[in-house]
Amino acid sequence: MILDLLEDANREAIDVQSTPRGLLRVAAPVSFGAMHLGGIISQYLNKFPEVSLDVLLEDKYTDLLENRIDVAIRVGRLEDPGLVTRRLAPCNMVLCASPDYLKKHGTPEKPADISHAPRLAFSQSISAGDWTLFDAAGRAYPIEGAPLVTANNMQLLLMSALNGSGIAYGPDFVFSEYLQKGGLIRLLPEYRTTELYIQAVYPSALRIPFKVRSFVDFIAETLDDTQIL
Repeated sequence: MILDLLEDANREAIDVQSTPRGLLRVAAPVSFGAMHLGGIISQYLNKFPEVSLDVLLEDKYTDLLENRIDVAIRVGRLEDPGLVTRRLAPCNMVLCASPDYLKKHGTPEKPADISHAPRLAFSQSISAGDWTLFDAAGRAYPIEGAPLVTANNMQLLLMSALNGSGIAYGPDFVFSEYLQKGGLIRLLPEYRTTELYIQAVYPSALRIPFKVRSFVDFIAETLDDTQIL
């Protein structure tokens, strides 16, 4: 046992001094991966050219061990004792709809108005209370009722919202470009939403591979400097 620990310590010392290399398998949500992860990966590979990446984009909970994933980027509040979790950045959730939708249906003035509106809902959420709003006093207002559309892909919901099908709710990294350009309008901004985070998760181990540590450190630094969120 002692020899095994010493051997692990020696490998760790060598690993820390080496350059990350080898295949790194990464999982991420489709919208985040398509919109933002590609640029981060390009910068990472420029810095660490001896690493190659295999990226799996899915809007569902991916079993890391079963799919041989080294690290996953996830959005939400995660509780899994078998995984190491590192927060990378806050994730602001927003309610939004297109100008055409609001012209036709009116602008909601309170959370109850959204309960009776056509909603576009993400079906693969791993966080509870996604459609709950909170006022300045901390009172919760759950938005209930059957959605008009449910989908396991945020980009489909984004396009549905842009085309006036209903009210969408999701991470602002999905909607921010269209909110800035006026294609979507944020609703009920005086209410806050459930606090979520963009997080890196990877299997628990005594010795985390250097390529995993370097990638998680790099993406954390990049997200800290960026204005996309």
